[in-house]
Amino acid sequence: ELAMVISLLLFFALAWWLGLYLLYNHEATAILRGIAVASLFSSLLLASQVILPSRWAWLLVGMALADIVAGILFARRNASGWGEAFLPDFFRSLDAAIFSTLLFAAPVALTMLFSTGDTLAMRALLLCTIALAIATQVFAEPLQSLLDRLAISALPLRSERAELRSLADALPKIDPSIEPLQLTEAEFIRLTRRALSQYGDLAGLSTNPLTRLPVVERRLKARNASGHTLERANELKALLLEAILHLKPAAAVDFDSSDGWRHYNSLYFPYVVGLRPYNNRSETPSLDNASRHALEWLRVQVPQRTLHNWQNSAARLVALYLREVEK
Repeated sequence: ELAMVISLLLFFALAWWLGLYLLYNHEATAILRGIAVASLFSSLLLASQVILPSRWAWLLVGMALADIVAGILFARRNASGWGEAFLPDFFRSLDAAIFSTLLFAAPVALTMLFSTGDTLAMRALLLCTIALAIATQVFAEPLQSLLDRLAISALPLRSERAELRSLADALPKIDPSIEPLQLTEAEFIRLTRRALSQYGDLAGLSTNPLTRLPVVERRLKARNASGHTLERANELKALLLEAILHLKPAAAVDFDSSDGWRHYNSLYFPYVVGLRPYNNRSETPSLDNASRHALEWLRVQVPQRTLHNWQNSAARLVALYLREVEK
């Protein structure tokens, strides 16, 4: 029975951690999110077996194992598709989960062993301790941001700390083995589209293989920059802005709703300006006239699917620009 309880606890912890890990990954696909929910559900079933064992325990362990294997395989495939390294970030999170679990669950286990005995109440306490320890580790960055918001909300230091934490979390995802110019056209366009969607997120942009384009290297050397991760992300961001501005028709106005402006409008205002036309709760107090007109036009006349299609078409033009500046 002891071996059964240990196995249930082990797979409960793994399934619970993997479910939270996949859900916290904001780039997760619908399939990955489904696997994450299934993994969390399996962990709860295993927890019930720890409290009240039944003859279905080993079957539930097998289900949890299947969820874990599927989650790892699909997560690795998802990371590879975005040009990111999977294993360093995966093992970093797993190691932290294991350490947190041992640190906080060990005192409860020792109390059960030498004092209270193996009671249902202590088993429940052990499960809660493991679950909270893992959740605290997985959501460490947002929890720290919440604490900063409460403690130093009035200081500009908070946003800098949040940006540095996000960058530190992104570093294990960088895959230096990918050569951007050796990618197929479809892969290059996909990474360009991803870079555009992360225009306002330097931490996310830093993991994009396009930060290692030769043109980025040349520009960094031209201004004697050190070339660390944040500088590469900023240089790619400047290059993307340059490409977007080349999409703007030659005119004396800053906004127009004619067909010739659709590619520029679909990238510049949502990504560079940061408009969120389909979010009714978004605040727009400091927009200039062009941006206000663009916001109203997008909300009233451009369906979300249409904007998405325009952005995909515009991303192909930006990808073409990025390849041409290398020549």
